[in-house]
Amino acid sequence: MSEKALKQMESLLDSLVVNASELKQLSTGTVQPEELEGLQAAQEGLIADLVKQDHAVQQLGEGAKADPCWGRIQAKMDQFSELNEAFIKNLAVRKGLIQFEIQEVKKTRQSLSDMKVRYSPKAGDGKSRINELS
Repeated sequence: MSEKALKQMESLLDSLVVNASELKQLSTGTVQPEELEGLQAAQEGLIADLVKQDHAVQQLGEGAKADPCWGRIQAKMDQFSELNEAFIKNLAVRKGLIQFEIQEVKKTRQSLSDMKVRYSPKAGDGKSRINELS
């Protein structure tokens, strides 16, 4: 059961990284609001699914950290965080061209931050690199 739950989480993170890459790339050029809205909606859905999967993984307890997927999940969380940070920075530079709902970003960051603490190599020390995005 633990391997299945972790693999599902890893798969969701793969999709989230692909989506975040597309958002980042889109934010560096001429942005069509429809494209941006579609990718943001997809990201929100993936994050919602990731939060649900995180609850299932939490039920596995500390033993899940011994699974080989654990390290890949940590790396993918970091990769997503970096892509998301670059996307937000790009939008901040272009904020006159794009109306961006910052409250949704903060809410998403908080959800990811809460999860990141659990998957951080330093889990338990209360620190998270996602907090650097705030």
